[in-house]
Amino acid sequence: MRYAVLVAAVLCAGPARAEELPQNTNGIKALTPEQARTLVRRESHILKLNGLSTLDADTAQRVAEFRGSVELDGLTTLHPNAAKAFSALRGRDLYLRGLSKLDVDTAESLAELQVRSLDLSGLPELDKAAANALAKFKGDELVLNGLNPTDAESAVVLWGNYGSDFKTKLERWVPNNTDLLKTLTVPQVEYLIKRHKGELCLNGLKDLPEDVAKTLARFSTAIHLKGLATLSDPAAIALGKHKPRALYLHGLRSLSDEAAEGLSQHTGALALDGLNTLSDKAAVALVKTKGQLDLNGLMSLSDATAITLAKHDYKICLDGLTTLSDAAAEAFGRQKGIARFRGLKPGELSDKAEKALVANPRLDLPRWLQDLNR
Repeated sequence: MRYAVLVAAVLCAGPARAEELPQNTNGIKALTPEQARTLVRRESHILKLNGLSTLDADTAQRVAEFRGSVELDGLTTLHPNAAKAFSALRGRDLYLRGLSKLDVDTAESLAELQVRSLDLSGLPELDKAAANALAKFKGDELVLNGLNPTDAESAVVLWGNYGSDFKTKLERWVPNNTDLLKTLTVPQVEYLIKRHKGELCLNGLKDLPEDVAKTLARFSTAIHLKGLATLSDPAAIALGKHKPRALYLHGLRSLSDEAAEGLSQHTGALALDGLNTLSDKAAVALVKTKGQLDLNGLMSLSDATAITLAKHDYKICLDGLTTLSDAAAEAFGRQKGIARFRGLKPGELSDKAEKALVANPRLDLPRWLQDLNR
């Protein structure tokens, strides 16, 4: 009892002398660099200083000499200099679960620490700048359990940098709007395959590495990749194995013959509305797809390409065409599949072409052309 009264008196009076530091280190309310040095020598495994509400850089530097984990859950704010002072705390865990806000300078200092684990689970929110800074953290575990999962921008920054292959405990807050993702790794795709429900929209991706494409091909629902302007041949070959759902690649402006051959293995709908040209060889490949083929960006067709596309056994959409040659119209007039030509203009077709088209009931034609058959 007498000891407890003595400790209380010392704490109320201000920082205790080094020789008077209590055994329960959580009861320490203020700490000097000298006292910190004493505790570092005295304690083992974990240093609990959860009673501190402030910490200056000099004291933080002494605390960082501890060869174990450090708890400072009583701090609600942390100066960047104090955060940087922990640089000597290598290979250990740092608990700052009481921080209620984090500015970008402090986040940058914390991200540079070479600790094993950084626990900031008390943070209720994190702006994009601070998230970008924290994303540079190279330790094993970044704990941010308190963050609001609906904070889309920060979620994208952190999950986009780490994802399920990094122990951030952020798996639960992959952004609901996956279009916000700008990059994607194989482990992240594997996580999406297990957890994501419904169609997968990745329209924010500008590049698709082959290994990511191979993993995406395992996805069982439709995939939207409208942000891709180019697609490598290996990536196209990988995506061609995606089945049996739709694959949307509206952003592609060109497609090599090899890429077309790779995509020809696809067994679901294939949307390539961004293409404005198509080689005869690419057309030969694409008609082998087993599903709807959208080529609404094509403004003209050579007779050879038209004859080839007319061999497609499924639905093909060519709404960008305003006219067809007689040879092309006759080829589609014999088509066994369904072809859609909603962009054809009056006066652009010859009488022969008009008759060939309206004779095929499987063609989806503009109203003015349908009326000719009545």
